[in-house]
Amino acid sequence: MELDKPRRLRFDFNAAAAFEEATGKTMFDISVWASPTAKDLRALLWSLLLHEDKDLTLEQVGSFMYMGNLAAVTANLARVYEANTPEADGKARPLAESPPQ
Repeated sequence: MELDKPRRLRFDFNAAAAFEEATGKTMFDISVWASPTAKDLRALLWSLLLHEDKDLTLEQVGSFMYMGNLAAVTANLARVYEANTPEADGKARPLAESPPQ
């Protein structure tokens, strides 16, 4: 996705742990995805970008987000979440990068 530059989101256990450390919440709780706070959205995006740049801060990632791209950010976060949930047949997909748009 396009933020400060083109970036890819990766949902893996490193991202899940980073989100948990930053928020005290688990990324695997559907309520985090269903009705996120501004802090949740920022931390979700931040944790999914850390694989590209371990030095990113929450504040830097927060500056990538604004009302004009909020719909695109949340759509990309939703795509990553959906790409990593169990399929209809009950088999879990591997935790990995978001699918191409």
